[in-house]
Order: sequence, then structure tokens, then C-alpha cells
Amino acid sequence: MNTPTLADVQARFQAFVLRDEDGPPAGLDAVGAGVYAEGYFLRLSEALANDYPVLKRLLGDTAFADMARTYALAWPSRHYSVRWFGEQLPRFLRITPPFSAEPYLAELASLEWLMGEAFDAADAPVIGVAEVAALPATDWPALILHFHPSVRRLKAHHDVVALWRGRAAEMGASADGPIPKLQHVVVWRRDLEVYFRPLDPGETLALDVLEGGGSFAAACEAMSAAVGPGTEPAALIAGWLRQWLAEGLVAGAFA
Repeated sequence: MNTPTLADVQARFQAFVLRDEDGPPAGLDAVGAGVYAEGYFLRLSEALANDYPVLKRLLGDTAFADMARTYALAWPSRHYSVRWFGEQLPRFLRITPPFSAEPYLAELASLEWLMGEAFDAADAPVIGVAEVAALPATDWPALILHFHPSVRRLKAHHDVVALWRGRAAEMGASADGPIPKLQHVVVWRRDLEVYFRPLDPGETLALDVLEGGGSFAAACEAMSAAVGPGTEPAALIAGWLRQWLAEGLVAGAFA
């Protein structure tokens, strides 16, 4: 009988931890191996709780721990850093029963993951109203905005902002959970703080164009086509631009 190599023992122990085999490799203490295996799932559950604290509060400790174990078995950690273990949790919740029956869970998880991404994103200096106001008026139609690297966007079908903040009265509710409500959210970081807020539908459209590299004139054209006559697209977008500048969303403006 051939003596198993270290690689063989490691592979079998991994299979045991991931529940692909009933027992640890021969020669390893079953109790100690079991403690290690349980610790593996506890550590991953802790990592998910760090990334998804509001989801954990919503589900409760026991349900969250059970969900985390199921997720760990379905989507084993593949990255050397545990920071990325939870990246696929929104997708897991969206496609996996019984969580898929409550789609707001996946949307809440998406918001929390984007908040983590915004916190980890590269830094960059931002500009204020004074810098943009100094540009000649003739440059404005061709104006291109560069947004801060931390800026993230989310399209949800429930009021995930109210859900995250625990303001159930704002969400509305039914026997099946929060009432569906289309919501676009912007997430960003300023200094060491992560912020998010819901977007006005017109603001969403303007950001779609400008984040895609479109000019101020292109955003005005898109707004004009969407809202029809009787509006002043340039004034609307200029108002939102002042807000974006004040909030620290804009890293540059070039004509």
C-alpha cells in the first residue's frame, strides 16, 4: 500500500472540510479535524457578517449562520483574501431558494457589497463648484465629467435605502415582504466615510449619459427627449451637478 503524499492528505482534508468526504484522512484526529472544519465555516460566516451587517440583522443570527454555511458550500472561497469571499452572495440569494422568493434580500446584499467596494476603491482628488464655475460658458456643451473611483450605482426593485436604514414605514410591506418599488441608488466614498442615496429618475438618466463618457450637451439631449417640451434640461443637470460637486462625486471636468 502506497503511503499518501502530503498533497494527497491536503486534498482529502480539504474535501472533508467542504463536506465532500465523510471523514478526515487516515492518521488525523477526527475530533481535532472536526473542530478545524467547523472553525472554517465560522470564520467565513464572520467575514460575511462583516460585509453584510444589515442583512444579518434582518435575517437574525441563526438564519444568517445557516445561510452562510449553505453559501460557503455552494461557492467555496477561491481567493487568498477572505475579503472577496462574499462577492457572489447577492447572486446566490437571487437564484437560491428559499432566499430567491424574497428578491429584496439580494438587492440589500448588492447595496452592502457596493458599499464595501466604495470603501476599498482607489482615492482621487475631487473638484468643487468653483473649479467648474471657472470654465468658459462656451466649454459647457462639450463638458465631460470624470467621477470619483468609488462611485457605484445600483438599480433595485425595492426601497433598499429604507430597508438598510430600518425604516419599514417608508417601504410599505405586505405578507410577502416590502412592496416593490423601482429605485436607483448612488454609492460613493468621501474621505473615510461611505455614503449612498436614492436618485431622482431624471438624475439617473443624466448620470447614465455622463458616466458613460457623454458630454453635458448629450445629457441635455437625452433629458429633453425623455421629459419632453416645457423643461430646461440644462438647468436640471446643472442643479444636479452642483449637488454632485458638493457631495464629492466628481474628480474632474474637461471640455
